[in-house]
Amino acid sequence: MVTRVYGNAGLYYVEFNRISEGLWTATIPFPDSCELVIDLYAEDEAGNVSYYATYLLTFDSSKLQVEMMPLQFVPELIGQGYREEWIDELHHR
Repeated sequence: MVTRVYGNAGLYYVEFNRISEGLWTATIPFPDSCELVIDLYAEDEAGNVSYYATYLLTFDSSKLQVEMMPLQFVPELIGQGYREEWIDELHHR
């Protein structure tokens, strides 16, 4: 059973709190509007940690709207550019 869910959303560390079975909540300090890539990890009762998922988190302050979309790739900023890798490739490094 998952006892802890946490990760990073841009520069922010995020710790989720369990509301009920399968339902978790977290507070992320958003700027006015933004898009953040959030990578999540899950921990079980024995302390085993596993990669959970990567999402694109979009916040639009003009609409007070938050959207989370699962990603099949992970963007990585490199200087002024970026690269992306498929998640399956990340697990086989």
